[in-house]
Amino acid sequence: ENDVASIIDESDKPTVTASAESSNINESGSPDYIFNIEFDKPIKTTTTFSAVQVGGTASSNDYVLSTAVMPAYSTKTTMAVSIVNDIDVEDTESLILEILPNNISDLGEVRGSPTISFNIENFTSEEMTMLLEWDAADNPDLCNIDFDVFLDSYGAYAFTGSCPEFLMECVNPSNLCTSVLPDGIHLIIVDLWDLHGAPSSIQIPLRLTIGKAGIILANLDLGNFYTTDNGDSISGNDGTKVVGYVEVTDGKYSIFDSNDNLIEQE
Repeated sequence: ENDVASIIDESDKPTVTASAESSNINESGSPDYIFNIEFDKPIKTTTTFSAVQVGGTASSNDYVLSTAVMPAYSTKTTMAVSIVNDIDVEDTESLILEILPNNISDLGEVRGSPTISFNIENFTSEEMTMLLEWDAADNPDLCNIDFDVFLDSYGAYAFTGSCPEFLMECVNPSNLCTSVLPDGIHLIIVDLWDLHGAPSSIQIPLRLTIGKAGIILANLDLGNFYTTDNGDSISGNDGTKVVGYVEVTDGKYSIFDSNDNLIEQE
């Protein structure tokens, strides 16, 4: 077993450094950015580290921080930052983190609070993405309602029973799948599948984000399309409504609402 003496003065305290093999990571797949934390000499106590953002253009929605533990008598550990894979259209973002011991006793044990800097590259996809939402802060029970969203060409569809319905990649060909759309016009259809006994006379705050992840997104306000007085499809009614369409020309999207207004275009 290592015989590591107790720390007596400042010069005996280990200096902490941080380093990484790469300064870039793509958000695709929600990966972890992993970097090293090292001491230049061991100590006989366990040290816990946390990270705090001190710079960069990334926001707290772009990542999830964790802690790291340096075991007693060790000189190297790792910390992981989980990167959030979103559909937003955005430039490459930067993130600067300061690495700090987690408590006061640790502060007395080590020297230094290094920083680690890296860039988060935007995820992009030529396949269609859709996010259909209808929750409301003042009425959380609305999420009990089941909506579906799909294209009339079935080049993209989400029939999962989830709230929201979110489609970014083909997960299951039976109920959640997407593709690169061929040229032509693709109608966007929403289906009120099951009200699940929702109270009557409530306007449903439906909204749809649709396009290509990281490339083009259109926001459609569908708040005037449905109330809880509409009939649902599971009861034998026609709960479907055409809420807009996508015109694809040479692979490029033009996204229109149901009144033929152009909302977004590549």
